[in-house]
Amino acid sequence: KWFHIWQILREQKLGVLIIGEAHLDDSYKENIDTLFKRAMRLEFTPDEEAPTARAGLAFVLNRNTVEADDITTKVVVPGRAMLLKMKNVDGKNLSILGVYAPNRPYQNANFWKEIERWCRAHPRDKPDIIGGDTNFVEDAMDRLP
Repeated sequence: KWFHIWQILREQKLGVLIIGEAHLDDSYKENIDTLFKRAMRLEFTPDEEAPTARAGLAFVLNRNTVEADDITTKVVVPGRAMLLKMKNVDGKNLSILGVYAPNRPYQNANFWKEIERWCRAHPRDKPDIIGGDTNFVEDAMDRLP
């Protein structure tokens, strides 16, 4: 899948890609870094209980389109949300909150409350952009197969 991700980054000229259901641990990251060290940078937050089996969120940065070495990340909700700080093409600061929200309505609501609490506790880290899988649907019927 990582060769396909690199192909998407390259062909679409994307700078940053947010991946939910990343299923990564340090060993996987090390292998990916070895293969794609010059092409892309990977930052991730794993699911705490089963890192390679469920959840997990990753940012993939295209080294050809963004300054991937001048970034910082902060885990907001382990395995579910992470803040990426970088410079945009104009050299201005840009912060992106990547999310992979839970499916179940109760867990989803609690997730967004946790995000809100974190943002209030870290006002300097307010995201400019939120992206990823929010698992919001307008109608419960939209979840039916």
